[in-house]
Amino acid sequence: MVRLGTDCSECRFYKNNECIHGMIDKFKNNGDNVIETESSHIIDRVCVYRRTPDWRPDVSDAHSLPILKEETYIRGSIILVLKKISDLNKVIPVITDRRNSNFSLIIAYENLKHKDIQVELDKYDIKNKIVFVKLFMDINEPAVLDEAFKWAKNGFVFFIDSELPIDENMIDKINHAVNEKMHRVMCVKSLTGEYHQLVCFSIMYAHLKGNKFTDSSVRFVDKLEAFPNSNVYTWDEINYAYTN
Repeated sequence: MVRLGTDCSECRFYKNNECIHGMIDKFKNNGDNVIETESSHIIDRVCVYRRTPDWRPDVSDAHSLPILKEETYIRGSIILVLKKISDLNKVIPVITDRRNSNFSLIIAYENLKHKDIQVELDKYDIKNKIVFVKLFMDINEPAVLDEAFKWAKNGFVFFIDSELPIDENMIDKINHAVNEKMHRVMCVKSLTGEYHQLVCFSIMYAHLKGNKFTDSSVRFVDKLEAFPNSNVYTWDEINYAYTN
């Protein structure tokens, strides 16, 4: 099987046989395979901080880390299953956080009026792309998630039930696990056993065909339970990584 990896030798930040940003140690701490040679380190993971020597000549090495973090911050979509317009104020702090500018907001709704939702959104300075998905099915049907997913961007997809509390730092927590702890996060299980704060890499949701049935009536959350993959996390694990 072909695997992607990183040769540090031609990276701008690889100096004196080490990474000035400590990425080699982060991969080692995560248990990834790192081979040291006379002139380089070979890592069995793709390092998103690797840059060629001609990257941003206007930026010194000492000032490069904040820019790298901004360039590599995760992106994707928030799918909000909206049941009451007043619930919008729960997701506003998340979507207006400057760090989350690479996320689109997909609002799926059934018995609400688009113009009323828009009036509420206009109260806030939202620069993110917003997609409205009018549902012609019961809003509690699992197929609602599949309908909204059609409009999701590549990257991570966060599914939110508007009636439940939202962790305002949920996106930053996933970014921390992926880009600071170097965890291979493909999915984070829902807090409720349904879909609230279910997080999934879009390609995985598509691969498992969401809530579409295969040989039996199996929801996506049930498919995850049967999925033998160490890259599926719980929020307890994500929260631990965020604070330790």
